[in-house]
Amino acid sequence: MERITSTTIIEFSGLAGAGKSTLCSALGDKFRNLNIDFIHDDELRVKLDKKRFLNSLSVWSFPLFFNCILLHDLGNSTKGLRYSISLYRLCLRYRWFEKYKPANVLLVDEGIAQVIVSIAGYECELKLKPKHVRAIKHIYRALPETFALNCIVEPEVALERIRRRNRNSGRLDLIADDEKLSVALKYNSSNLNCINGLLNSVIHIEPVYMEEPINGLIEKIIRFCDIGAYPRED
Repeated sequence: MERITSTTIIEFSGLAGAGKSTLCSALGDKFRNLNIDFIHDDELRVKLDKKRFLNSLSVWSFPLFFNCILLHDLGNSTKGLRYSISLYRLCLRYRWFEKYKPANVLLVDEGIAQVIVSIAGYECELKLKPKHVRAIKHIYRALPETFALNCIVEPEVALERIRRRNRNSGRLDLIADDEKLSVALKYNSSNLNCINGLLNSVIHIEPVYMEEPINGLIEKIIRFCDIGAYPRED
């Protein structure tokens, strides 16, 4: 295989139940058919966790760490600090991917914006202060170029999808009461719009309307991210 010299990071954000993981998986299948070398963030995380300290040290950034931790009080969530650390680890994976180029494309079904919203939790609106705005802008400016996709779906559709699925404990699926779930989705939607609006001053975020056929969405994403220049040579 030829040495990889150019990389692309594609990250998704959107309501719980919007179909981010489904679309990300379908995009991976398309890349596989096109013979494009890609890696999913879950796979990259496992790869780096084997030697977490050494891998993190090679792309360590104290300003980036500081700005991620600054976001811990975005909401009332008791897990704010934990998610801030998760955000920093995700940022390190972006930086490691750009530096060591294990593949042409990195697929992230829950990107930076999504993790920032998770810091605030699903029970209140974001408490954005000037320090948070500065921190979020610094985080993106400290990262490699990223193609951000915002998966847009009606809350009612997301609610129905969540009812039908039974996933891990870190997601909204555990909120069994429809009224509480509707409120959580309301905050989720409001906070995502807030963060994506802020990020639009730093990067372009492409809207992806999830009611469209998935094959059409994949073709649009490939054009938007200018994918196609990465055929894998075995």
